[in-house]
Amino acid sequence: VGAAREPFSAIFGWKDREDTMAEEGLDGALADLSTALSQVKELTEKVAPEEEPYKYWYEARDVLEKAKGGVGAKVKNSILASDITFLLDLRLATNYLETEENPSAGELFSSTLRYLSANASRRSVFAPLLFEAIGQYCVLEVTRGKPKAANKLLRLAFATFAEVAAGTPIADEFKKRVAAWTVEEKRDREEKERKEKKEGGGIGDEEEEEEDSDLPDVEGDGEDEVVEERRKVADVFFGSVARDTYLRSQWTLCVFYRAQVVGQMGKEAMSAALLAYVLERQKEDGVARKDEWVDNTVRLAGFYLGCNRFSKALSLLNIAKEEGGNEGQHIGAEAKGRLYWGWAKFYRARLAVSVERLGEEYRMGGGEGSSRTRNLGSAYVTPSAFVPPQEEKWLVNSYIDAAGVFSQQLSLLMAALKVFVVDGYVTENVALQQDVSEGWRLLAAFEVDERKRCRIIRRRSFAIEPFVKLINKDKFPSEWKQLCNELGSIYNELFDVKLGLKQRGVKNYSIERLREFHSKAIEYYRLFIDSFVPAEVDKPVESLDADVLEWYLRGRFQLARLEGRAPVSTPHEERDAIAASLQLYEDLLQYCDVHNIEAMREERELCKEMVALLRPKLDMVSKRCAQEEVGPPQ
Repeated sequence: VGAAREPFSAIFGWKDREDTMAEEGLDGALADLSTALSQVKELTEKVAPEEEPYKYWYEARDVLEKAKGGVGAKVKNSILASDITFLLDLRLATNYLETEENPSAGELFSSTLRYLSANASRRSVFAPLLFEAIGQYCVLEVTRGKPKAANKLLRLAFATFAEVAAGTPIADEFKKRVAAWTVEEKRDREEKERKEKKEGGGIGDEEEEEEDSDLPDVEGDGEDEVVEERRKVADVFFGSVARDTYLRSQWTLCVFYRAQVVGQMGKEAMSAALLAYVLERQKEDGVARKDEWVDNTVRLAGFYLGCNRFSKALSLLNIAKEEGGNEGQHIGAEAKGRLYWGWAKFYRARLAVSVERLGEEYRMGGGEGSSRTRNLGSAYVTPSAFVPPQEEKWLVNSYIDAAGVFSQQLSLLMAALKVFVVDGYVTENVALQQDVSEGWRLLAAFEVDERKRCRIIRRRSFAIEPFVKLINKDKFPSEWKQLCNELGSIYNELFDVKLGLKQRGVKNYSIERLREFHSKAIEYYRLFIDSFVPAEVDKPVESLDADVLEWYLRGRFQLARLEGRAPVSTPHEERDAIAASLQLYEDLLQYCDVHNIEAMREERELCKEMVALLRPKLDMVSKRCAQEEVGPPQ
């Protein structure tokens, strides 16, 4: 990327020329078109009243529709008329996307892309607009939950770039980068396959599509004769932005979108490589706002944290901090909040990996370790337990050190929460509160005293429990589910700790608090499970999206487990608890059989074992209850 580059005008064959008129009336039509696009720009930059948030977008749409309707009368050449019509459709698609009319936006994006990418002439002249269409359509597909469809679109952008920029230094450099990224992508895929084989597969996994970089090439009769006029049309849509700058910014955006998409598809290494390229391009071209550059740098630091490369992440965070100013005075409030959040994740990652290492040491040591390992639980395990030797210095192994790291994390999260307040930033605020909860959870793992540990865990519920009543579960269903599931997990852990104290005969033990934690855990797991079912339907869920199905099933499994461990004082209470647990285990197995669910093999096997154990136990306890009701034999 640092090599000398030819101007994009040379790459695409655009040379200085005198404007010539190839068709009578074209100049007038383009002047009217330019006026219409200026009106659209002015309208969409206005601040609309709260009661009519899309007021000016609708007015801009009317302007575009009127301009589109007059194209045929003003432009006699059918090729140029088609060019202008489809480019106006691109602006209309963006308009529909902004007003959240996604189906209409999708239809227009699809037809526009087919037209612009149909042959080499259109791809060359309209390349910046083609990249813009691909980027916006990609955003729509991701919103629809179709990252693979978005990735296919972005491959078109990459293939177009390779075609129109062939033989130039920037294209040659990018080709080398792609070769390196392909190696990273292959490594990602092999690692994913290894993990899936070890874990027994996932739910709803699909085969990756084959790369298809062949570009369409529909012959367009007469298109070569109107190249000069076609360039004049393109210039009108570029507006006041220089052609080279427009193309650079839209191409860089496409690379940025692909970084996000492949990240969602589990290709973290390739995502990071693409994002690093975007940062270099933005820095070189000087076109990115500081806010965007800082955001992307923080995002890249997050990738290195996921690989336990703390030094690299710290270096990137320091660069972002320097770019934004020590006090964040050079960037906006949101970028400052995300920078605080990125630093908080650095300290959280150190704790998370340290806890995983702590769990390994206890497992190796046995004895007390078996109890501690059970208490740590799977929630503490990080995606990658391997830590490079040079990164060991970032880990902690004592409560005092862990408390110091957590204190830094907590102060940064509090600073971010001042930016992302619940009124206006519900999603971000809830996620930050969950990070606060997770910090307390990780700190609790270092506390040996069970009573103190219980108090630390209780802090987790204090952080997030108020939000269950505060946020609207219909408007924010995903956030509400997350909170209920996490609260169920918190009270389940508190119940485990208290039950352990009871079994060890600790003095001043409270049966009331044990019952409270058990009841709360069941309450929140039930809220979580029921949130997947419409309120008016009192029956099990029949179908769920693959990405949330395992989440839902684990909630049902935890509920079945909890019901069978209820604190009881009479045989009748024990019978009712066993019956409830048995029914839940059987329902869960039936659900998995009906829907051919192959994931969660260990849990399903455990369900079968529990059913086999609980049936005879229920019979035995039921007989004892019957004997008590009849009374002793005379």
